[in-house]
Amino acid sequence: MEPQPPPTPAVETHFADLCKELEVDEGVAGEAAALLEEGKGVFLTPPSFGSKSPEDVERLCFAFVLYCVAKLKGKGMKEESSRVRLWKILEGCKLKYNDFFKESQQLLSKIDHVLRSWYGTDWEDQLELKQLQSLVNLLADASSSIVKHLMSYS
Repeated sequence: MEPQPPPTPAVETHFADLCKELEVDEGVAGEAAALLEEGKGVFLTPPSFGSKSPEDVERLCFAFVLYCVAKLKGKGMKEESSRVRLWKILEGCKLKYNDFFKESQQLLSKIDHVLRSWYGTDWEDQLELKQLQSLVNLLADASSSIVKHLMSYS
């Protein structure tokens, strides 16, 4: 793989703006910016994301990095209110849950070595992303079933 150019200052500025908008803790925001910087070569490479626009790839990567760091670093945070939630991240990045989960496995495999070196070999268990995806899918299926059931009474 060829080395990628560093992200444009606009990418870094967009990320900093997102962190401010979401009121992300400075420690989490700084660590997330460092993770984004370290993974920029694999994160912001559009061909690996099919037909997604560069803006879509950027938003997806921002959401992924913020979620990972908030979840993994947040384990040690004492105040629940200082932790940023996935729904808030996705709302700020203007992403849907299914789009996030669809691409997250690809992102996880691309940056596994970095997350392993930063958070240890059990980072994936700590992240609990697969469990969260299963729960979201169950809720979506249940919701769909309820709607169909209610529609049958109309």
